[in-house]
Amino acid sequence: MDIVNQYGANYLVCNPLEYDPKKETLFFGDTKIIPGTKIKKIGDKKRNSFEAQEGSFFKYEGTVIVKEVKHCVFSSTWKDNPGEFIYRFVFAMSETDRPEFLFQSNKTNQSGADIDCTKVTLIQ
Repeated sequence: MDIVNQYGANYLVCNPLEYDPKKETLFFGDTKIIPGTKIKKIGDKKRNSFEAQEGSFFKYEGTVIVKEVKHCVFSSTWKDNPGEFIYRFVFAMSETDRPEFLFQSNKTNQSGADIDCTKVTLIQ
């Protein structure tokens, strides 16, 4: 497995036969996030949030370890092409089940952005 940065987001690249995320429950603030949870937005301010495009959402799949760093994984499709393409967004996170921030690195992996995960907007 590897992580690539494209168009301002981090994506998980992996062999589908080897992809087996740990089905881990997380807490983003007071919100319980279990595999299958659908999220519209993580964070509340433009500079420290990550939001799905109109008509789409992120679905939490679990966590993976890539290069000794724990990442939470979200799949996403869009309404014009549901199910045909699956993007897996990944964010580095601390080893706790109650992270306050997720980290999204830039293309050079030398810096990036903190995403405030204490505020989350779910899709009901």
